[in-house]
Amino acid sequence: MDLKRILSTLGMDLLLPESFIQNFCKVIHLDPRQVLFSKGDQVEFIYLILFGSIRFQSAELHNEDTVIYAFKSAGSFLGIFTYLEKTHFHTATAVSMESTSILQIPVEHFLNATELYPSLRDEVHRQIAFNFKELQFDREIQKSSTSVRLAHFLIRTLSGQKGLNSRSILMKLTKKDLAKRIGSEPETVVRLLSKWGRNGIIKNRNRMIEVCKIEELTKLINS
Repeated sequence: MDLKRILSTLGMDLLLPESFIQNFCKVIHLDPRQVLFSKGDQVEFIYLILFGSIRFQSAELHNEDTVIYAFKSAGSFLGIFTYLEKTHFHTATAVSMESTSILQIPVEHFLNATELYPSLRDEVHRQIAFNFKELQFDREIQKSSTSVRLAHFLIRTLSGQKGLNSRSILMKLTKKDLAKRIGSEPETVVRLLSKWGRNGIIKNRNRMIEVCKIEELTKLINS
């Protein structure tokens, strides 16, 4: 794996010096549906997704009662709320959605690095703020129509893909997972995506959603 090239593509090659990565970090690979950590586990590592995606859910088993809290794709740090609390336990279970590679960093070394490297500290602050905004948006629009909640999700997910000049949601999302994330029924999500596809607003190929007309989604939210 060309780790330097991947970090450069993500716009994160300047956050940590190469010597730090060589001395303290480890690349791990996850198969689809493999658990990275479980709810209640103590935070021992901070993780940076290099490619692939992670689903945060309420339990290890993914069934009808499982709540999906968030999806995270390449460039996202996992476990960074430890930065605020210093001692922390995971509040959700993290499961890979596809073949995924992750940079694993011991939490103590990561926290020390945020003191030494301002660019890393700034990125941690940015991602924590983004996570809080996600929670706030979810509360504000929970009573909105499914179309508004879905449009919000697509736009917010695109805006969170730091360093990636793409209009594609870089995660392989099933309709069931997407419906659970926005609090809707899979059939409703399928109908909406099909309608938006026919209208040229999105393209949906191999479970990857490309937003072709983001202005149409923005118009829908503001209508």
